[in-house]
Amino acid sequence: MPRNPLSRGSLRAKIIRLKHSVRAHACLTLQRINEIVRKDPETLNGDPGNFGEFSNLIKNGGANFVTNFDQVPPNSQRMYAKRRPAYDSADAYVSSCIRRFQEDGTHFVVSKSKDLQQVAGSNADLVPATDHQIIRELNSRSREPQRLLFWRGAMFESTVNHPKGAYSQSQVLLMVNVPSDAQLRGMSPIELMAAPINGTTSYSPVMEDVPTVEELERQGWTKVMVTVPQDRYHSRANFIGVRRQYSLRHIGSSTINKQMVGTSSNDFLDE
Repeated sequence: MPRNPLSRGSLRAKIIRLKHSVRAHACLTLQRINEIVRKDPETLNGDPGNFGEFSNLIKNGGANFVTNFDQVPPNSQRMYAKRRPAYDSADAYVSSCIRRFQEDGTHFVVSKSKDLQQVAGSNADLVPATDHQIIRELNSRSREPQRLLFWRGAMFESTVNHPKGAYSQSQVLLMVNVPSDAQLRGMSPIELMAAPINGTTSYSPVMEDVPTVEELERQGWTKVMVTVPQDRYHSRANFIGVRRQYSLRHIGSSTINKQMVGTSSNDFLDE
């Protein structure tokens, strides 16, 4: 009788030692910082030079410290320990960009979500959300924010998998052509460029030098249409809430846990 492949004694564990950084492959400074902080206490205490080297890496190795987020460039990644500060920062990020764009004349448009509510168990139609608890619940649980800021060069990540596989959840999307106010009011599909999966590109988001659609396509990027996803219902006490917004969120703010699967660039900011 054939042996069950999952029976006791039939499995063989294969242990692989990870010796080289993958996520921080482009930043030697961050790699060295990680090597030092991962040393055991006995080794660290046995070599006082570790502390001096670590201090110099933090001070002079490319880390930038600022007094407020208005000094942080729009395309920088901000990471937080918890989701609520990340959401608040994302909203502050939008406000900061709007102020900056108004000052320098950068063209932008804003997509505001349509937040709706209904009484739980009721057959009544959804109506504009007025209950503050429902809105807070939507802010906490919805993948999409209340406000999305669109400008040439804006970078997002998708909050859903495209139904036909054009892009996947968390895939990076870049805006080259800014949609019109009429498109946003009607929540019509908008055009973005999807980054190549498991590929590399020389592009880095620079406001003054955004590649054309044709240049991005030559690098493996794909033109896609992003829509407002089907209603997702979130309950709170006796109410049900719905947020209608494009299936995007700004790359600017996220939690540390979520970004652990991302790849670090040469420039990094850590609050």
